Amino acid sequence: MAKKSKQGSSKTGFAGDVRAMTIAMLEDGDVTRFEMTVDKALGLARLRVVGADGRVTTRELLGAGLDLPALPASGDAAADRTARNAAILACRAKGLTQAETARLLNVSQPLVSKVLRAAKN
Repeated sequence: MAKKSKQGSSKTGFAGDVRAMTIAMLEDGDVTRFEMTVDKALGLARLRVVGADGRVTTRELLGAGLDLPALPASGDAAADRTARNAAILACRAKGLTQAETARLLNVSQPLVSKVLRAAKN
C-alpha cells in the first residue's frame, strides 16, 4: 500500500488533497478496499485502507480548517507551556483524537493525555 500524507500540501488545497488521495487509492493495486470520512468543517479526512494482504492502515489528512494559534517560542517556558496547552484543548474541542492532536502539534500523545486529564480537574 502506498503511503499517504498526513498534512495537506498541494496547491489546490484540502479538496484537491482529498481528491488526490482518493485517486491514489483507486489506482493502487495493493488496496482492496478503502473508506474515507471527510469533515469539511474541521478540514480533516480519515482514510481506512485494507490491503491485498489483509493489513489495515489508517491515515489522516489535515487541512486548513484546523487553523490553530501559532505556538510561540518566546523563551519563556511557562508562556510556551500555556500556549501549547491551550492549543491541545482547542484541538480536543474540535473533535481531534489525542494521536491526531499530538501529530498536529508535534508533541507526544502521552503529553496530550496529561494536559487533557489536568484540564478535567
